[in-house]
Amino acid sequence: MKKDRVLVERHVIPKEDDMVGFERLKETLIKLLVADSRSAGLKHICVVGIGGSRKTNVYESKKVLKMYDCHAWIPVSHSCKINKVLRSMLKQLCKVRKQPDLLELDEGEVRDKLKKDLQRRRYFLILDDVWGEDDWKSIVHALPQGSGGSKIIVTSPKHNLAKSCVGSSDYYC
Repeated sequence: MKKDRVLVERHVIPKEDDMVGFERLKETLIKLLVADSRSAGLKHICVVGIGGSRKTNVYESKKVLKMYDCHAWIPVSHSCKINKVLRSMLKQLCKVRKQPDLLELDEGEVRDKLKKDLQRRRYFLILDDVWGEDDWKSIVHALPQGSGGSKIIVTSPKHNLAKSCVGSSDYYC
């Protein structure tokens, strides 16, 4: 049986101090997010060390949102509970609203539902304030990797996490 290959494009956006203001960062992010690359796999973009930089401007951009079937903003934080994060992703990305139904699912079922529901959809996800590499891996493994044109922005104060998100060959800061 032939195994499908999945392309995962990855980018790191330098911290705000290395750029000429927030507008340049915003323009760079929007350009990456609206690039119509449906044939490409899931793309990871990491923004390092810029807590409180008005990322909502990018997330709320109509130009960005119209490119995706669904979108979500997920705060992760230092004391991340993976099951809570995955349930929040399921609620926002897959529009699962019935709390009793959602609460009855174990973590494996939540992962399966996320993968199944997002497999053929183009989604945009912001994982805000990711601290742990294990947290990042647990979250990203719950998502389908071949979703053409889907994008994840990961914000983190940690440079080593950016390396994990995007790979060392594309890493710069």
